[in-house]
Amino acid sequence: MNKLLSKIQMSKISNILTLISITLFLFIFFAFLPQPFSLGASLDPGWSYAISQAVEQKLLFGKDIVFTYGPLGYLVAGASLEGNFLQIILFRWLVYLLLFIVSIIRILTMKNSIHRLLLVLTILFALITGTPYVGVGMSTDYQILFIYLLILSFNNIFQKYPRLIPLFVGAVSGFCILTKFSLGIYIFGSFLLFLLINFLKGIKTKSETEIINNIFAITNLVLATLSVAWIFLIPNNFLTNFNSIILKLSFSCIAGISGWFLSNRVNQKYVQTYSNLLPWLIFYFVYSLLIAHAIFDDSSVSLINYFKNSLEMSSGYSSAMSVVGNQFTLVLAILEYIIILIFLFLILQEGYLNLSLSLLFILFICFKHGFVRQDGHVVVFAITIPLIALLCLLKIKKYRNLKISYFFYCFILIASIFIAGSGLSPVVQGRKLLLNNVIHNIVSISDLNGLKTEIIRKSKLDLVDLHLPNYVKKLVNKKTIDIIPWDISLVPANNLNWVPRPAFQSYSAYTNKLDNLNFESMSKSPRDYIFYNFQSIDGRHPFFDEPKTFFYVFCNYQPSVDAPDFINTPALKNIVLLEKRKLSRCLPDSFSKKSSISWNTPYSTETVGESIIRAKVKFQYSFIGKIYKTIFRSPPVMIKINYVNGFHNTYRIIPENSENGVIVNYLPKDDNEALSFLRGKLLAQVQSFSFQTSNSLLYAPKIELSFSSDTLRN
Repeated sequence: MNKLLSKIQMSKISNILTLISITLFLFIFFAFLPQPFSLGASLDPGWSYAISQAVEQKLLFGKDIVFTYGPLGYLVAGASLEGNFLQIILFRWLVYLLLFIVSIIRILTMKNSIHRLLLVLTILFALITGTPYVGVGMSTDYQILFIYLLILSFNNIFQKYPRLIPLFVGAVSGFCILTKFSLGIYIFGSFLLFLLINFLKGIKTKSETEIINNIFAITNLVLATLSVAWIFLIPNNFLTNFNSIILKLSFSCIAGISGWFLSNRVNQKYVQTYSNLLPWLIFYFVYSLLIAHAIFDDSSVSLINYFKNSLEMSSGYSSAMSVVGNQFTLVLAILEYIIILIFLFLILQEGYLNLSLSLLFILFICFKHGFVRQDGHVVVFAITIPLIALLCLLKIKKYRNLKISYFFYCFILIASIFIAGSGLSPVVQGRKLLLNNVIHNIVSISDLNGLKTEIIRKSKLDLVDLHLPNYVKKLVNKKTIDIIPWDISLVPANNLNWVPRPAFQSYSAYTNKLDNLNFESMSKSPRDYIFYNFQSIDGRHPFFDEPKTFFYVFCNYQPSVDAPDFINTPALKNIVLLEKRKLSRCLPDSFSKKSSISWNTPYSTETVGESIIRAKVKFQYSFIGKIYKTIFRSPPVMIKINYVNGFHNTYRIIPENSENGVIVNYLPKDDNEALSFLRGKLLAQVQSFSFQTSNSLLYAPKIELSFSSDTLRN
């Protein structure tokens, strides 16, 4: 009788615990449910709107638009518009739901209760901390990365489906590479390493089956990535591309089957040996040729150009956007990095070389993303590193190693909390856990129309402060416009006819090539008007962001006759409306000079009359500098300006685009001087300049200068 009562009590306790667990799960799920982004002013809302609007305008990514996000980027980071609201919210909720499902499955498959607890803590920490631009709740791209990492940790899943899983992962990476380029690289690069190690293992063991399976697996990964990326490269045209892929697959299948029949008739002995392999070889060969032709096709926009320009932006980011932050935070991150390397070595000894290298690849990129720009971006490193550490723990079997690994994991989690601390606010985090927020999120699921109305209302309210005066709206009505440097939210606030430059926010023209793309866009299709603000980021001089493009704008545009003075809105001050000139105000003259200077050495400018002198500045990295930039970041390069009137300022200059020619003899210090400059009245004359950096050993000792001059028309 006592045993029966004891069983009943245990059953009740178990049921209560189950009920509590389900309640907590549902509470957390709804508390951090992603919500769509409304429109707003400033830099980040500007690009969030731009990547959504670019798809609405059917602009081609890789050609008309070049950014860190691709044509599907609006799904993970785009602002919600009338036309894309449903796509955005359903996609983000689906990814979020998958994260919870995969996490629960992974927890249930764990045999160790400590591991289960650590995974719960890891996911909760990531959700509570959040990511830049999104805040609490973790951005959708990092949710996708977490899902991938959790799937990667399942035992023997790839052995069971050696060809099918790479096909699926390739399709996902192809899709993701069009959302955020780096996300696709995370998935594709790490899984390619995983398969390559499996292939090398097959060669080492001389297993013909393993070698063949892994060759096909790698081929499936690459072809699936390229195929899906090509299908969705132009989202509005994906059905046409999908049908084209079906035709290519059908033709390749027919070729493979035909090859099998033909070889069967020609050589019976050969067929007995390779009858199963030959049709696949023919299929892959034919399909590879067809997909290669498709991705290199330049009839509209090629996938290869999208890859090249996205890589160009990624490569320029390490120097143009580098920010040096708190040294103690960096030391903590390096310690975490070293601990993970120890973990990876331990699981390598357990026989997980493939997983070890895959996680190392993700660790490397994650560290770069967090600490090239050591500001709020460090959060992406802080939330990812505990999960990587935990996945290593799952593979460590030796008790002695496992015991000390738990202490290391605790250090990593505490250090990550400290690293992310600057972005944590108990008030902000606490609001997510309020019952009112949970109820609001539950209601939003059942009333999508109400949520859409709420977001549109909030967007309109936030954009009120960007409304231009009526006379300006009438002046630019239906005219083509562009915006320099980044306040793209002026477009929806005033219903402007926006024709963007490829690198549509000036600070993101990191390299000569990106600046040239902007210049070609502006010169081949001049906009009727340009809204200009004299501002930049990170202490740069605004003229240095896109030097070739800006010089074209200066020569071919002037403050509008109908709006000659500053235009002000509640949220944005001192806007200058530039209109197209009939003739360029710049006439190249015969002045030309080449020179070279050392670091911290002043160079005097030689201004003759009303002329603009530009210097093509060529910085070269030393051997150590190239390595340092690859594995970490480039230290900011500064230019110290000494003015004729005795003032001096120090600005940041971008080494990768300064070779396009920066103005060096007149550099306005404020909005008023900039307005005078745009009117052709040259103020703020420079007497000399010099270059500085925190570590000149990372660069060549000499900086090459090539000067040219343009005389201004009266």
